[in-house]
Amino acid sequence: MTRISRREATLGLAMTAGALAVGEAFAGATQTSTAYDLLIRGGEAIDPANGTRERRDIGVRDGRISAVAAEIPSAHARTTIDAVGRLVVPGLVDLIGHVATGGPRQRDGATRSIATTVVSAGDVSVRDVSPLRRLASGRVDARLLAFPSIAGAGRDGRPVPELYGIDAEALDIAADLLVRHADIVLGLDVRLSDNVVARHGLAPLARAIRACEEAGTGARVLCHLGSAGSEAISKRALGLLRPGDVLADGYARTPVFATRLAGPTGTDSAGRNLDSLREARRRGVVLAINDAGMLDDAFAARAIEEGVAPDIIASAAHIDAPGVHGLTHTMGRMLELGMTFAQVIAAATAHPARIVGRDPLHGTLQPGAPADISLLVQREVQDRKGRRRVRLEPAGTIVAGVPVRQHHAGSPGRNPA
Repeated sequence: MTRISRREATLGLAMTAGALAVGEAFAGATQTSTAYDLLIRGGEAIDPANGTRERRDIGVRDGRISAVAAEIPSAHARTTIDAVGRLVVPGLVDLIGHVATGGPRQRDGATRSIATTVVSAGDVSVRDVSPLRRLASGRVDARLLAFPSIAGAGRDGRPVPELYGIDAEALDIAADLLVRHADIVLGLDVRLSDNVVARHGLAPLARAIRACEEAGTGARVLCHLGSAGSEAISKRALGLLRPGDVLADGYARTPVFATRLAGPTGTDSAGRNLDSLREARRRGVVLAINDAGMLDDAFAARAIEEGVAPDIIASAAHIDAPGVHGLTHTMGRMLELGMTFAQVIAAATAHPARIVGRDPLHGTLQPGAPADISLLVQREVQDRKGRRRVRLEPAGTIVAGVPVRQHHAGSPGRNPA
């Protein structure tokens, strides 16, 4: 398996990969010599940037997409991948991943991911991003970025709540981190569940927002409502989020996003919550969802039907939570709940790539874009109850023009993160 140095890949959305040798490619790839380093032939290319879905060949040179055409002869490429029967999409971007937990539980979860870019959500703290840096100094097969936790201990503060001691939030440290580590840090992660913030309510969120503003780097806040106290507190949190900040669990079973379409008194609590989401989105708040065991199917289906589909689909999967499904599983689930195929692909590629913000063409298949490409297979299956299920299965991953993983679509078991 060919892996990319994090020194080459961290800022590599703007890099060229001419120095990277194309090592082991996918099974069935043929090698010759000439103009393109890599050619992906015969796949159904889906580009959310221009709304196209058509059979195209894609030529890659120096780590970037060089040509997209109806036909590119194999003789023009050093390595060719046969993508017939595959969907060819911009590289999947998992905006809410868990890849670097500190201390003895640290694992390189990025090597398990099907995404070409993985964002570590709260796994490291503002006081110590060294676990992430250690991964950055090694060799991984996905671009790795982060939202460090505003909590002093990060997620490894459990079973003591991460924010039990409000003094653990060092405002100056957080703002300084956003500046010094801007190459891998996108912003700050805040979890507002009662078992995380203790009695501090919205103070952690307010401090994270202030740190982002003081840093002056355009950093965002990634906010998880979780079991945040009460509906009133959750809605106040939505009101604090700024344009560009990300709500991480938009369809979760939380006080603000009801688990039933009607409240206990017969009032339409879900309708009220949809109004809150609409207002937040109108102000520019980004709505993300993940399948970390909290996704409320009934509320999600209603939200999608009423035009409040998520902007971003993520996984929240990590090596310490094997019951959490992977990104392509969640994408298939959102198809079942009513999102269109174009919406789902954009929510896992182009939209999160804008949040990453390292290259204006990231998340597209346009010439000049970073050659981060995912190969998928779409299948319809029946579950044990005879219900139709849509499955998107990974078939291959290319990062900066280098084939890093071949997946065996159709194999049993859950997708990795």
